[in-house]
Amino acid sequence: MNDFTTYMLLVLSCSSSSIDLNNPILTLIRWSLGIFCFIFNLIVKLNAHKIVKDYAWYWGDFFYRLADNKELIFDGVFDLAPHPMYSIGYAGYYGFALMTKSYTILFISIFGHICQLLFLKIVETPHIEKIYGDPSAGDSSNHQFIMKRDDDVFDGDKPLLIFNNFKIIRSTDWLTLIMSFLLLLIGISIWAETPLYWLTLLITMGSNLIIISILYFQSNFKSFTLMNLKANEGIIELNSTEDIEISAFKNWSILYNNLIVIKYTSIFALALRKLIDGKLFKDNYWVPLRISICIVFIMSQYLMNQGIIDSIGKFGWFYGDFFMISSITKHKYVNKTLSRSGIYHFLNQPERISSLLTIYGLAILFNSSQFLIISIMWTFSNIILLSFIERQHMIKIYGESNVLQKSGVSKSLKQLFIPKPVQGKIDHIGGSMDKIIDDTSKIVNEFIRTRKFSNENLVDPNQDHFKLIRSNSHSKLTIIRDNYKANSSPEDAILEENEDEEEALLEEDKSKSTVVELLNYSKDTQNLTYYYNIGDPIRASWKSPTNTSKSWIGLYKILSTSKSRLTTLISSSNYWVGLHKDGYDEEFRKKFVIEENKDNGIIEFSGNLLYHEPGIYELRYYNDASHDVGYITEPFEIRIPKLVIPKADADIPHFNNQLLNKIFNKLIVNPEKKLKDINDSLNYKNAINDKKFLGKLVQTLSSSIDYKISVNLILKSKNLNDLGSKIIEIKKLVDGLTNDNI
Repeated sequence: MNDFTTYMLLVLSCSSSSIDLNNPILTLIRWSLGIFCFIFNLIVKLNAHKIVKDYAWYWGDFFYRLADNKELIFDGVFDLAPHPMYSIGYAGYYGFALMTKSYTILFISIFGHICQLLFLKIVETPHIEKIYGDPSAGDSSNHQFIMKRDDDVFDGDKPLLIFNNFKIIRSTDWLTLIMSFLLLLIGISIWAETPLYWLTLLITMGSNLIIISILYFQSNFKSFTLMNLKANEGIIELNSTEDIEISAFKNWSILYNNLIVIKYTSIFALALRKLIDGKLFKDNYWVPLRISICIVFIMSQYLMNQGIIDSIGKFGWFYGDFFMISSITKHKYVNKTLSRSGIYHFLNQPERISSLLTIYGLAILFNSSQFLIISIMWTFSNIILLSFIERQHMIKIYGESNVLQKSGVSKSLKQLFIPKPVQGKIDHIGGSMDKIIDDTSKIVNEFIRTRKFSNENLVDPNQDHFKLIRSNSHSKLTIIRDNYKANSSPEDAILEENEDEEEALLEEDKSKSTVVELLNYSKDTQNLTYYYNIGDPIRASWKSPTNTSKSWIGLYKILSTSKSRLTTLISSSNYWVGLHKDGYDEEFRKKFVIEENKDNGIIEFSGNLLYHEPGIYELRYYNDASHDVGYITEPFEIRIPKLVIPKADADIPHFNNQLLNKIFNKLIVNPEKKLKDINDSLNYKNAINDKKFLGKLVQTLSSSIDYKISVNLILKSKNLNDLGSKIIEIKKLVDGLTNDNI
């Protein structure tokens, strides 16, 4: 009792200013909090003695071992905090400091508490571990599993944690260090405090938004993993879904660490600016208290983060459960139950507290509205991340019963301080809050999923335009009253028949009428529209008693010509064919005249006279080299054929030949440059070296297989056979990522 008696005598000697009549409200608050801390301290000590009895109270296991004392006890206050006799068991010290309003008592209390913690660290903890094992590591097999998991995922190469595990030969570590240094330098260089505050707010909130967005879309759509797969197409060896997940996870760990570093660097840059300005020291009386609280908060965050990493490893620190989905289903990198060792024995989500301590410590230190606003925004971001994203994802993986277990702190506080009738009401309120969070998450998820899938499954807007134009075609010329606007849908255009022109055409002598009819088309059985696959030749027959040697037919996109139905106002861009071979001097166009008679014939659009892009088109007849429209055909569609990526190895050659005949060679205009077969590497390389052709191939092929491939995948492939094999392998990987049951 000597130390307690001496301490209380010191308290009495320093209590002269404990009651400040000039500020009664603050005095009431101090005494209320001080008395609460003392009573809390008393309850902790009494409960601890009740549980461990005199044997442990007086360090009995330092002298002899009881036969039935085989493991440590986690009950009562021992569920409330680690080493409660040394941690929360000294809350009374700070209660007396509050009541006396004495910095002497405060700093003596801090010093005494630190001495007790040093005794715990140097003397008691090693002895406990020697007898009972390491309680912070939990089950030794679980601890070994966590260590092995980190080694396997990171290939034994410890990732950068803020600046811990820094390696001189690792370029990404240098990038993080330089980025942090430059950001700190910028912060110091900005003399005006307000611009620096807005920059800090932008960086912190922007970083939080990026983290929240990536983890949300990764949880629901595997977006980051799929993006990583696309970025590495043709570059890395694609062996399995697990390899892709590990690659994505490693990239994410670097990105996440950089975002954390720039967040805290910007915060400390703003703090450093305030220190340089000297505003902190204007209110001298409260400065020591604010500094003490800030240091305690920052140190607590550091220790809690260390406890988190010790309990769940680097895999858990970097949200590995969001990325290693295929491994989770195989139980390769996760246990079937969540870790309840170390800090997770006391708190379910310690990040709720630890991630906020530094920013609130700085807000208290500087007594600044700027830091307070950042702290509040940070708190909201933290709630969204942990309650609406992480918790929902963990429930999806491990189940509600595993994730929603009561924490040690929750159970102990209810047991020690809250009557049972009140506990029921608190549980009911907590359950209602959980339901609100779950329901809100489901609504947001459903909204985003609906938007995503509705965008993916949109019918080509050309289809609606197709139906709109089709009813007004075939010799009934139409005009458009309003111009099409950029990005407007075809329904926004108002088509109106020009009745006077139509009547004039209908009254024209049918024997003199011009007719152009499409040949060799395919017909869609669903919407009864005509279509050609991309690259297929388009043939048409014509009949015109009034034609001349200069008459011609042009191929046009309907969206480009829809407002000029009587006279074409735009260029045909060389997509035209003369009806008579002797009408024009260009030799290459004569081969597109298939049949030629005085009043009729057949022409063909193929090769470089074709549009190699999907859309709605029409043919227009012109008499005697004019641009006055004589006839417009039925609208038709140029489509990209859909290819089904095979799952069976026996179907791979057929798929590769479809790539050759329906896609690749269809886009090559010059017949001599077409691929001879799927193993024709020379012509393949020559074709893809043309940037215009390469861009067209990427777009066409992506649309055909319903998966957006990258330019790198095509460039890194040796030939079409190699490209097809890689596409099939990528499809298997994507299916493995998107078809899991989690």
